[in-house]
Amino acid sequence: MPVQTPSTEYEKAAPKWERCRDAYEGGDAIKAKDTRYLPALDSHQRNGTFLPEGAAKYARYKERALWYNATARTVDGLAGGIFQKAPKVTAPEAVVPHLSDVTLTGQSAEMFALQSAKDVLQVGRSGILIEWGKAPKEPRPYWAAYRAEDIISYRAIAIDGDEILTRVVLRETVSRDDPDDRFTQKHSTQYRVLELMTVDDELVYFQTEWKKVSDDKDEWQPGEPMTIERRGKPLDFIPFVFLGSTSISPAIGKPPLDDLVQVNISHYRSMADLEHGRHRVAVPTPWVSGFDKKSGPLLLGEALILDTGGNAGMLEFTGQGLGALERADQQKRHMMAVLGARLLEEQGQRSNVSETAAAVGMRHAGEQATLKTLAQTLETALTLALQWHAWWVGTEKKPADTGAVFELNKDFSTLRMPPEELRALVEALQAKAISPETFYHNLEEGGLVRPGVTVEEELEDIENAEPEPPPMSPFQPPRTFGDPPAPPAQGEQ
Repeated sequence: MPVQTPSTEYEKAAPKWERCRDAYEGGDAIKAKDTRYLPALDSHQRNGTFLPEGAAKYARYKERALWYNATARTVDGLAGGIFQKAPKVTAPEAVVPHLSDVTLTGQSAEMFALQSAKDVLQVGRSGILIEWGKAPKEPRPYWAAYRAEDIISYRAIAIDGDEILTRVVLRETVSRDDPDDRFTQKHSTQYRVLELMTVDDELVYFQTEWKKVSDDKDEWQPGEPMTIERRGKPLDFIPFVFLGSTSISPAIGKPPLDDLVQVNISHYRSMADLEHGRHRVAVPTPWVSGFDKKSGPLLLGEALILDTGGNAGMLEFTGQGLGALERADQQKRHMMAVLGARLLEEQGQRSNVSETAAAVGMRHAGEQATLKTLAQTLETALTLALQWHAWWVGTEKKPADTGAVFELNKDFSTLRMPPEELRALVEALQAKAISPETFYHNLEEGGLVRPGVTVEEELEDIENAEPEPPPMSPFQPPRTFGDPPAPPAQGEQ
């Protein structure tokens, strides 16, 4: 099987990931996929083929459609809830200076964790690889994050009741300067294989880079396998941890907001029909009977000379069809608020009536993770990454002996808030009526503003709610193993 072959799990999940990513990115990403999210009308195409002028009509139909981005507002709001309180990080003294730049690209541990939370909220999956690289002053570990789409496949076995990773295949984008033009960069794909193999009855961790044989062939060849060592001894485990919405298992789960995303897309289609209908019927149309065309053009605003029995009037829309679409708009907005608020529910809030075993099983089968469960899972993964980091630079025998802990906020105080008020707050958040920070302060304290925060600071928080992604990747820039890009020289941009 070629190295680039995705697992069966991956192939089934990829369409969901794409849908959730597009919904988060917003209207431009959704509209760029054309009929993937907005089917053409019968007046536009037949049997998948556009009629004459059909493509132009569909383009106007799509352009009028409104994308109400409840998905992005919910993701940012929920992630903001976890980081409303700064994480509590306990680490050995030697590791503390590293926390301000865990990626060797200037990203702090807190910002890394925030981006990981957003990624898991979007698609329910992410990964962290702890590597050893050359820092500006001294070599040290650093963290590399991988999106779900770049974790191509994995293999795990059970040893003494524990699930042990034995292989992970990661896709990376490599950027190199064009030798013919120093202002242009060429991008290529490579695969990094993390593998645990037995050598002299000992487990040894290897990395292998697979690169394309040539640009015109989909053939890949491996480089020389590299052993990864700590203090001169090869590692006996793969320092890669999966982040999911309910566990750190490598198994692929359902995106936590997938139901909301589907309603968001359905709402987009309803709004397309509503705006299309408004466009067609909003402007009154004149009509006449008994008018001789030979008399010249019909000019509105002037006297009309009609034949005997002639008549004139204005066509105006009086039906209830658009009213149904307007009600659908409100209903689907409410549904999105309910689905977004569901992640804030505690398990005991589901119902005042005792659930049967079958009902509980069906609910959990849908993997409706609460925000608290998601925060606990992130905390477990980030703590493990921090322990590996601390162990690599320390003298402890095992990572757990370092005492490193990455603790996230898990107190969202939703039990004191009635469901109606919670849904109203989520609707306000999705409509950009309040910021994620104010939203979560309401949840935690029941107030309207955060103590000690000025209006200017609140507006700045809203402006910076969606930070601009780095040029190449929102996680890890292209690099070769053990040699991350050096920082720019003084005065260099």
